Amino acid sequence: MKSAFNQIPLHFRDRHKTAFSTPDGDEYEFNRLCFDLKNSPKAFQSIAQEVLGDLLHNGALVYIDDIILFTKTIDEHFELLGKVLERFERIQLKFNPGKCQFLTKSCKFLRFVVTPESILIDKDKSILINEFPVPTDQKQIKSFLGCCNFYRKYIKNFAKRALPLTNLLRKGTPFEWTCETQAAFDDIKEAILNPPVLELPDPDAELQTTTGASSHSIGAVLEQKYPNSEVKPIYFFQRN
Repeated sequence: MKSAFNQIPLHFRDRHKTAFSTPDGDEYEFNRLCFDLKNSPKAFQSIAQEVLGDLLHNGALVYIDDIILFTKTIDEHFELLGKVLERFERIQLKFNPGKCQFLTKSCKFLRFVVTPESILIDKDKSILINEFPVPTDQKQIKSFLGCCNFYRKYIKNFAKRALPLTNLLRKGTPFEWTCETQAAFDDIKEAILNPPVLELPDPDAELQTTTGASSHSIGAVLEQKYPNSEVKPIYFFQRN
């Protein structure tokens, strides 16, 4: 959606909460929802969900100002698209045509690339992780692992592979970058750059779960079995 937050008018009794001063001493306040308010995302999410109503999870998903519509046929898609546009037009919320995609079989949504068959990591985001510099302190390790944790469901044995890095986060542990930590750092980068393709669950297919545990981590993989005995991963889970 276009300038999403700024499309929502603020109640006149709450506008003083957004007041700010300029270097010249002038004071201003917002008449519409602004990005710096902590509750802005929650407020807009609530509005978007209320507008979609019964369409939510019935062909439509929304995360703040990003909406994705999915159907099995073109006719269903046009019908759903018409309903969504009509509802947002009714409350005068606008879309940015330059950022919209229509009738596509692949699109980016929330750092992922969604297709009819699978969900992939957005290559643009994985490249940023690959360019992350070698950490020089605990804070940088936390930043790196924080970025990678978003995609950990794509990485088999993530907790085990990241153990040399997480060990450096223990209280009282001196920061010492070794060959082992460098190898773990490079291994995780490589795993995110070349992840396995995760299948979308098929409700009519058989599912199986494989679990494992050690003295320092536990893990599991949810897989889908096909009639030809082929098995493909849907989700990886691990923690220390």
